[in-house]
Amino acid sequence: MRLIDADVLYQKAMDIIHDKKDMKDLGIVNAISIAHTIDAEPVKHGKWTNIRKYVMTCSACNIEFESEFPAMYYADSWNFCPNCGAKMEV
Repeated sequence: MRLIDADVLYQKAMDIIHDKKDMKDLGIVNAISIAHTIDAEPVKHGKWTNIRKYVMTCSACNIEFESEFPAMYYADSWNFCPNCGAKMEV
């Protein structure tokens, strides 16, 4: 899902309709204006820290994760923390 500025989208759609002088697309503009909104949460950021042979720690929630494979493999491939959802920075 992408968060967009619906007001900007609405204005661009109105500009296109005005330029085309075609009112049949007003249904799209109406759909934009009545679309439901969501409450977005700020993105948490973190890093994998304390990476040892089979253990790594999330810097955002300080939860340790153990694996049967080398932790470096997971630190390179996990782009979010499965516990708190923090986006992992490289």
